[in-house]
Amino acid sequence: MTETLLLQLVVMVAAVQLCGLAGQRLGLQRVIGEIVAGLLLGPSFLGRLAPALEHWLFPSSSLPMLQTLGDLGLIVYLFALGAQLDVELAWRQSGRVLLVSLVSMLLPFGGGAVLAWPFWPTLAGPQARLPTFALLLGTALAITAFPVLARLLSERGLQRTPLGMVALLCAAVDDVLAWCLLALTLALTRVSSSLLTVALTVGLTLLFTLAALFLLRPALAWLEQRREASSFLTPLTLLLLLLGAYFTGAIGVHPLFGAFVMGLCLPRKPAFLGAPLALQEINSLLLLPLYFVASGLRTRLDLLTEGRLWLLMGLWLLVACAGKLLGGSLAARWTRLASSWREALALGALLNARGLVELIILNVGLEAGLLSPQLFTMGVLMALTTTIMACWLLPLTGLTRQEETEAGTLLAVGQGSALDERHDFPEHGS
Repeated sequence: MTETLLLQLVVMVAAVQLCGLAGQRLGLQRVIGEIVAGLLLGPSFLGRLAPALEHWLFPSSSLPMLQTLGDLGLIVYLFALGAQLDVELAWRQSGRVLLVSLVSMLLPFGGGAVLAWPFWPTLAGPQARLPTFALLLGTALAITAFPVLARLLSERGLQRTPLGMVALLCAAVDDVLAWCLLALTLALTRVSSSLLTVALTVGLTLLFTLAALFLLRPALAWLEQRREASSFLTPLTLLLLLLGAYFTGAIGVHPLFGAFVMGLCLPRKPAFLGAPLALQEINSLLLLPLYFVASGLRTRLDLLTEGRLWLLMGLWLLVACAGKLLGGSLAARWTRLASSWREALALGALLNARGLVELIILNVGLEAGLLSPQLFTMGVLMALTTTIMACWLLPLTGLTRQEETEAGTLLAVGQGSALDERHDFPEHGS
C-alpha cells in the first residue's frame, strides 16, 4: 500500500503542476488547471481511455486513504485561510459592504432553494430531505470563493484598489455565512432523531464559534505578549487546529468548520501566523492536490447522458450566474460602493467566481448523502464555468492595474499557493 500511495502522489503532483501551468498559459488561474487535472485522472477521461491503467493507478482499496489525506490537506488549507482574513478590517467597514454581501448571497441562495423542487425527485441523495436538500443547493449557489477571488485580484494588481477591497470583504463575509449554513445543513442531516438533538448540535456550534472569537482570541493575544510563552506558541497553534477540527466533527458538523474558526481566532502576529505559513508551503504542493484528484475521481461525466440532465445543468448555471451578477451589481450601485455600472458589473463578475469552496460544499454534500453522483458532477462543471467566467469577464470591464491605496488589505491567498512569498505580517492583519 505504501508503494502504491507513493506512485499515486508522483502522478497526481505532476499532473496538477502541469495542468496548472497550462491553465496560466490560457489566461486562467492555476486552480482551474488543478481541478482539470483531477478530472483527467478520474473515470471521466483516464477511465474511459485506459480503464486498466486507471484501476491499476487508483485501486478501490486506496481511495479511502487518498480521501483522508485530501481532507487533511483541506483542513490545513481552511485553517490557513481563516488565519489570513483581516477580522478587524472587516469589523470596521460600513454597513454597505455587509448589505452588498447579503444581497449577493440572498438572490442565488433563494434561486438554489427554488431549484430544489425540480431537482428533488431524481437528483437528491439517499439521505436528503427536501429542507436539507434546499439548504445545500442554496448554499452551493450563494458562496463566493474567497481564495480564488484573492488570487485573481492579486494577479491583476487590483487587490488594493477600492473595488478590489470591496470584493474581498464581500467574499469573506459570504464564505463565513456559507460555512454557517453548511454547518446547519449537516446538523439537520446527521442528527434527524429529534429536534432537541438538532438544537443541541446547532447550539454547540454557535457556542464554539463565539468562545473561539471572543474568549480564545483575546487570551491568545495576551499570551503572545509574554516572553516566556514564545517557545510553545507554534505547537499551541497546531494543537488548536486539531482540537477545533475534532470538536466540530464530533458534534456532527464537518471538521473543516472547526479548522476555519480556529484560524479566524488567531492573533495576526508572526508568532501565530508562522505555523499556517509553514504548513501551507508543503500542503499546497502535496496534500491539497489530493483533494482535487479525489473530486475528479468522483466526477462521472458519463452519467450525464440524458438531454434533460444537461438542460437542468444549464438552468442551475443560469440561476447561479444571474443571482450573483444581479445581486452584486445592483447592491453595489444602490449603496454607491461602485461609482459606475461598469464597476458594479465587475464586482458582480468577481463575486460569481467559485472554485475550491464550491468543491468543498459539493464533496461534503456527496459524503453526507445529500447529492446524487449526477448532481455532484453538474456542480463541478458549474464551479469550473463560473471561475473561468470571472477570469475572462474581468478584462472586459476595462479595469486596469491601479496604485495601491493606504488602506489595510486582506492577504491574497492563492489556490494552492504559498500564503505570502514576502512573509510579512502587518500589525492589523495580513
